Amino acid sequence: MGGNKALSSHKINRAVTSAYEVLAVNLKLAKEEDSRKTTSYVMTSCSRAEGKTSIAYGLAKTMASSGFKTLLVDGDMRKPLAAKKIKNKGNMGLSDILLGKCSMEDALLETDTDNLHYISSGCDNKNPIALLMGNRFSRFVDETERVYSIVIFDSPAIEDYFDAAIIASNVDSTILVVKKAKTSLKSLEDVKDKLEKIGAHIAGVVINSGGKSKKNLNLRDYEKGFVSGNMVSDEGKCGR
Repeated sequence: MGGNKALSSHKINRAVTSAYEVLAVNLKLAKEEDSRKTTSYVMTSCSRAEGKTSIAYGLAKTMASSGFKTLLVDGDMRKPLAAKKIKNKGNMGLSDILLGKCSMEDALLETDTDNLHYISSGCDNKNPIALLMGNRFSRFVDETERVYSIVIFDSPAIEDYFDAAIIASNVDSTILVVKKAKTSLKSLEDVKDKLEKIGAHIAGVVINSGGKSKKNLNLRDYEKGFVSGNMVSDEGKCGR
């Protein structure tokens, strides 16, 4: 495991911290109520700039702080924007694991949060679809689930690439991040249909208001109406 601290100390105000705590509690409750084994999640969105990377980071940090052994994986091998929050220079990552260049253990990075490890997207790769569809990816997901209580993949937006759909078909549940007043109901329905066709399970939807005011961050059950609720990411700082 890499010896350096991978996740930089990223200050989050108290209101947003409380919002992540609410989301973490709801995720824990949903995990307990789900009759299926639920360990791995993919965080995605309909389109770019809906805040999923900030929310994936904040949720992983909060779950780890709550005592869950947590792994955050940058699953965007095309545009790894999560690296903006990560002190990660030249380390092996997901693409290297899937290319057989290193093991999961070799790619693991410690963070400044107890119980939280991180795996970067790895080296530049021109064909991430081929890597994600290979047997190594499903074996990698299985391995992470044996070691960690919570595994969160940050992925590209579904409307941009098929990467997120492939990841969703290999993990236990999908969490959709929706930017308030940006994402149309039609886009949500299109994404829902796409995910259901590949057998993905949608755990819920986070509505990101993108503002700095004190709001609630909640995991809404997809079937109960995902367009209501006030939710905020890490002050909207990350645009992916």
